[in-house]
Amino acid sequence: MHAVALPAWMVARVMIGAIMSGWKSIAGAPNDQDVQLWVQDRFGARALPYPCRLTADGWINSEFKLRLATSMKPEYWREWQNGPVGSSPQDHCPDPRFD
Repeated sequence: MHAVALPAWMVARVMIGAIMSGWKSIAGAPNDQDVQLWVQDRFGARALPYPCRLTADGWINSEFKLRLATSMKPEYWREWQNGPVGSSPQDHCPDPRFD
């Protein structure tokens, strides 16, 4: 039996799909629903450890009803999971640019 070498573009596509598991483009974020955000700001890229919600006035921290800092740029979102951030294997970086 011969091993089949996959083209580099196909390997990259599979790897990106695994990394992006559960995260979606911010352009498709729902309104008035708790979600987890992946943001980029002066501290780097990371998942926020609290639920956020997109309102008519912009993104807020759902727990405290406070607007997110304007320096935070949401890039991805996923459904809010009630466990602590870091407990899921999906909590790693969703964007290969930041690995």
